[in-house]
Amino acid sequence: MTIGEVLHLFKSIKDDTIKSQVAAEFNIKQLVTFNNYMEVIKNVRNVCAHSNVLYDFTPERSIRKGPAMFKGIGANQNLNGALHVVLYMLKQVSVNRFNELKEEIENLIKEYSKYPKLADILQDVSGLKIIL
Repeated sequence: MTIGEVLHLFKSIKDDTIKSQVAAEFNIKQLVTFNNYMEVIKNVRNVCAHSNVLYDFTPERSIRKGPAMFKGIGANQNLNGALHVVLYMLKQVSVNRFNELKEEIENLIKEYSKYPKLADILQDVSGLKIIL
């Protein structure tokens, strides 16, 4: 199943108690936040899968506050916020995969931050800094 199909299946569940139990497995208390995070992941996946530009990613809807959007990142409309959601959700499934992905992202940011114009784009457009 695609991420979109999984999300559609999840939304088709009529019993909110069951949906809440699924969200609780990801340490998310509000269903609206879980749905929002899943939509963000779906959007990021679609951008990657369809060869679109990721650095200026903007989610279809603002990223909701919740466990992935800790205080101070101020990134509910850019790639930085989306990556926080992806990393948060991944960490709930596998700490090892979370650590691997976070390290890969940090290495990419460090590599491209060596170039001033790219560093500006990463910071201004994507909201990415050397430290995630």
